[in-house]
Amino acid sequence: MTHTTDHGTVARTLETLRWAAGVGGATPQEFGPADTLLPLLMRHRLVGRTLERLEDSGSAVRGAAELRETVHTEFAGVLEKCRRQLSAATEIDRAWGDAPVRPVLFKGLTAFALTGKLSRMRPAGDLDVICGDTDRYRTLLPSLGYEEVRFHPTGHEMGAFHRDDICIELHRFSPVCWAPPVKGAGVRGFRHEGGIPYAVFSAHHTRVPVGDEGTVTVPTPELAAVITCTNLYKDYALNGFPRPFGTTPLGHLAEIVDFAAHPDFDAGRFVEIARECRAAPSVELAVALLDRHGFGVPPAFPAAASDPAPRLRNLAMDYAFTDGTPGADEQLLDDLVVRRGGFDDYLAYLSPSPVLAGGDADSAPWYRTAPGSDFSVGTTVDTGDLDVRFRLLLTDSGLRCDVGVRNDGANFEVLLDVGDHGLWGRADADDHTVDSQVYQRLTKIRGITVATSVDPIEECDGVSSFSVELPPDTLAPAVSALELTALLSVRTYEEKQRAAVIPIRIGLPRAPAGGVSRA
Repeated sequence: MTHTTDHGTVARTLETLRWAAGVGGATPQEFGPADTLLPLLMRHRLVGRTLERLEDSGSAVRGAAELRETVHTEFAGVLEKCRRQLSAATEIDRAWGDAPVRPVLFKGLTAFALTGKLSRMRPAGDLDVICGDTDRYRTLLPSLGYEEVRFHPTGHEMGAFHRDDICIELHRFSPVCWAPPVKGAGVRGFRHEGGIPYAVFSAHHTRVPVGDEGTVTVPTPELAAVITCTNLYKDYALNGFPRPFGTTPLGHLAEIVDFAAHPDFDAGRFVEIARECRAAPSVELAVALLDRHGFGVPPAFPAAASDPAPRLRNLAMDYAFTDGTPGADEQLLDDLVVRRGGFDDYLAYLSPSPVLAGGDADSAPWYRTAPGSDFSVGTTVDTGDLDVRFRLLLTDSGLRCDVGVRNDGANFEVLLDVGDHGLWGRADADDHTVDSQVYQRLTKIRGITVATSVDPIEECDGVSSFSVELPPDTLAPAVSALELTALLSVRTYEEKQRAAVIPIRIGLPRAPAGGVSRA
């Protein structure tokens, strides 16, 4: 994570990142320390593009030699891994033969396949594939030495296959997200998920040679652009903990520009695909980001962002995104975080429900997010509502949150966020242990800590339950007004994922030790 509050450093670093991404007019006067820039260039998928830009226009910039040496070393490793992945993809393509229902490789290596430029190779954890004949695919890969390590026929990621360091994700569809133009407690279906099915890939794919490796089947430039837009949007819409922040990898924006500039790109076809897949909100977000960061907006995109269907929106556009320039203290350079207001403003937007924190277990009421309740502003839609029970206790040792989930024994995770501080825990339904692997994005929210232990809660009616606790020193600023605004987020992480987002305004019976007492 690269977090700085120095306005000058933020501005200079952003200029370098935009320059590396190919933004016209971005002209860094000097490069910062290479060991500081490299993680950012990797995070934004810009390592190869940076080398290309250094050859084109960056050789005279102060610090160019050090940056070139550092990036060159990193990119050598990227190329090695990408070539192994390409070799695996072409091997599968050859083994598949001439059958018309072909597996299509999408995301990671698509930009390289369509442009033929080595600079477009970027690291990816796995190869994403969609196929209309999943039974044959699942039979073919083991014959090539792959082990099927997961298969969930109902999820968008159906299966995973491993062979040495190659991982292949088999998809049922590519997710497309949107949301109704509603907000506030008691609103159901705050986030919605659809998808680009194989039928669309089947209609819009192309087979391209990739050097000496062979041939791969990838989306056409139009479909590739739609997919990249929807992936940008998905990072906002399906975040289980929707604090107002979102990832904006500049390399993804640069890829959208590449696809739109491809000689075979058909503007009319792009608009048709975007509308067929209900991707207008995704394209709208991409248009705003492309414009904000200086890439320019391809001519077809505004039309694709305008959907004649009822207006579909998302919190990222309604609140977390702004056309203004964020203050440096609101900027995490590796994610280009943009926030319009503070945490209290965000919670006010969600219309938090009043709850009462008890001073002990006997006085603390249980609340529930089941259908018809006033608390949850939304869930994912794969399996419907998530039934969450929770209560809050303000004790001498801090603010305790007891959470239970009725979800057939599924594992789940909880984030209690009070703005400047939050606590995250992940519990196993069987032994209530904490998984120490915190999601990377949670570490980017200021003040998030991880529970080191969890305690089973017998009083809760849920199948799975545990408690987490924020210490009093993290609460002292918040309790000065004798109430506390918080966001409680709960998400399961089994095959059928669900999430509940619960904005609450907590009435405090008393403050923790050393704090303010209620009159």
